[in-house]
Amino acid sequence: MRELHDMMIQAADRILLDLAAPGRSGEHHAALLWRAFDDAGFPSALASEDKGGAGLRWAHAFSLLYAVGRHAAPLPLAEALVARWLLAAAGLDIPAGLAVCVPAGRLDTKDRPEGRATLSGVLHRVPWGRAASTLVILADHESGPRLLTLDNAALQSFWHEGVNLAGEPRDTLRLGVPATAPWHSAPIGEQALYALGAATRSAMMAGALRGITELGIDYANLRHQFGRPIGRFQVIQHQLALLAAHCAAARASAEAAFEALDHALAHIPGAPQNDLAVQAAKIRCGEAAGLGASIAHQTFGAIGFTEEHLLHHYTKRLWSWRDEFGNEAFWSAKLGRQTLLAGSDALWPALTDDKAACQ
Repeated sequence: MRELHDMMIQAADRILLDLAAPGRSGEHHAALLWRAFDDAGFPSALASEDKGGAGLRWAHAFSLLYAVGRHAAPLPLAEALVARWLLAAAGLDIPAGLAVCVPAGRLDTKDRPEGRATLSGVLHRVPWGRAASTLVILADHESGPRLLTLDNAALQSFWHEGVNLAGEPRDTLRLGVPATAPWHSAPIGEQALYALGAATRSAMMAGALRGITELGIDYANLRHQFGRPIGRFQVIQHQLALLAAHCAAARASAEAAFEALDHALAHIPGAPQNDLAVQAAKIRCGEAAGLGASIAHQTFGAIGFTEEHLLHHYTKRLWSWRDEFGNEAFWSAKLGRQTLLAGSDALWPALTDDKAACQ
């Protein structure tokens, strides 16, 4: 399994180095990058082998998402990984092309005969919504969570295009006419899906922080002022050391979250939203994203804000991913409530025992 993981990461890095240079953006470039990743099988890494996937663990998927962030790649890998894993876990075949899975949220779902349901309402800011071939809706229901799959080709007239700060698609679906789809039992509910989204954003933020750390160090060694590289000045050294510390802390917390996901999903279905490691990762990576981007832009000065420079392609993604699937305030409040409800006797075991942290 480890050998397969290493081969996959090496292949992903080669593709990203060839096609994902920061600054190469736009829908055409994103589509080209997606095809290369899809042809290599990366979006199916988490799906079971009997469904055409590689059967890798969530801890292995961390490295793929970290690489996407490190290269500031305009790529819906996080969405595809989660959707294909969820479809395979529900016993469904994986459709060709990009599948995006989102919580039903405020969509209205009504049961219909023969295992079908109708959906109406609005879905806001769906990642890569208009680019998807299949839209997978995860809806909580009194009989248990359900998956509904929709052919996105029939929904194109209902999409309203939008983007996040980094220019990545975040589209709104307004179903003017109710859509009908078959439903299937799902292994997790809406809150768990939201937590998986938070974990994927944590991994990508950790990678992007690595990217801006490397850019900052290189620039500090190349940029001369007062007769020497600015990296020789102690104040710059201190700031870059602080940036490196945030980068390391973000990666450690995100890796711990993905290790915890394997345990949570294997032993306690539906538990990721209550996992301390997942909550802490989104909090810590979000904090690092804000502080790290600030340090990087202070190091580069005005040039880092120009359209031609690489830095803002990283920092805009950091700012965007920081807010998606709950910011630090959201997860801090959730973590605080959960800790208080568990009581003081449960705090130390939750901090020191992986199994307790998932309960």
